[in-house]
Amino acid sequence: MRRSTPRANPSPTRPPRDGASGSEEVACRVAETRQSRVAETRKGRVAETRKGRVVETRKGRVAETRKGRVVETRKGRVVETRQSRVAETRKGRVAETRKARVVDRKRLVKAREKVAIGARILASRLSGRPRPFFVQYSLLNGCNARCAYCNSPNREDRPLALDDHLSILGEFARLGAARIKFLGGEPLLVPDLDRLADEVLRLGMRAAIVTNGFLVRARLDLVRRLSEVVISIDGDEDAHDRQRGAGSWKKVMDAVELCARERLDFFLSAVVTRRSAGQVPWLLETASRLGVMVNFQIPQFNPEMYGAAARSWMPDPEEIRRIVAEIVAAKERGAPVLFSARSYRTTLAWPDFSLERVERPGEPSPCSAGRYFLQMEPNGDVYPCVLHVGTFAPKNAVRDGVEAAWRHAGEHSCFSCYNTWLNENRAIFDLHPSVLGNFWKNYLTGRPRI
Repeated sequence: MRRSTPRANPSPTRPPRDGASGSEEVACRVAETRQSRVAETRKGRVAETRKGRVVETRKGRVAETRKGRVVETRKGRVVETRQSRVAETRKGRVAETRKARVVDRKRLVKAREKVAIGARILASRLSGRPRPFFVQYSLLNGCNARCAYCNSPNREDRPLALDDHLSILGEFARLGAARIKFLGGEPLLVPDLDRLADEVLRLGMRAAIVTNGFLVRARLDLVRRLSEVVISIDGDEDAHDRQRGAGSWKKVMDAVELCARERLDFFLSAVVTRRSAGQVPWLLETASRLGVMVNFQIPQFNPEMYGAAARSWMPDPEEIRRIVAEIVAAKERGAPVLFSARSYRTTLAWPDFSLERVERPGEPSPCSAGRYFLQMEPNGDVYPCVLHVGTFAPKNAVRDGVEAAWRHAGEHSCFSCYNTWLNENRAIFDLHPSVLGNFWKNYLTGRPRI
């Protein structure tokens, strides 16, 4: 039976150094009571009670109880329980639950996929052998929203058959496509989208959508499988509903909050008009709260895609420059702006916002649109980018073949435009250092979700 008072156990001693007694060289000391036990050596200390155990060394400390475990070192701290785990270092903090651990493993796989895409882009560009890496794949013109600056719902719909889509996707994979981004209209209205997205993933490409968010909850099983989701939102409830229809903001916010809770890889996309010019701070605050990025676009006015009314939603030139300067300043402060400051400065420096782009007929375009990224319409027509719809004479992916249609799309004479997203894509494939750095930080590497 143990004694009720602490006792020192006999312990081995090391031979004394010259001039030192053996009592100064005790290697281990143990003190025990009915309630606890403490063992000490030169390397550390162990304290045990009925409730738990603490181990301390010069390098760190471990405390264990029935409910969990705490590990502390100079570099950080980890707290573990049956339900969760929190890891903290000087660089940040990660909180995990049983559910989130599974998701984070998936995000690790996605991060590896993204790094591989970056390596393929670099190899293609340095070798001078183009590939249609990013495909804007429009499935339909129909939409369940009526945005004031969009003409898509008014355009004729001639969608392709499922077998045609599956064949086209296989050809894009063969040609080296890395991401298929499904567009509309509203792509979640397409019944076969599950099949198409699964085929894209099976072929080793990333499957993405751009959505108004209305059907995200209804088709959550599909949305969870997607590599990337872009959700359109123009600001707070008043601003968004004025541009996209009464009641639409509540639907999109439900989708946004749901994607955040599900820890999906998603972005926000905003069209900045004369009526939503003051919404930049709200959008940045919302993106920060959700732990995601947001991109901002000035309206386009290609009449085929955006309709005659789009011009009336354009801010005046001075207001455009003020808005874009505000976005650049926010980006440079570290705000969650998706595109690079360089691409927004290209928009800021545009001399005449009554012109969408500059054509030089007969001269080969220096732009990578049509060679490294492209736009395919619902009927299979392939364009260099969305700004060419209605003015460029396309070839068709079904009638002419995917490769012939893609190579033809690179034969345009557009030299420049003010569209920030298109300029960002162009600079990525031009291997511009600051844009590549932004691309790596915001897209290729995994971003934490809160």
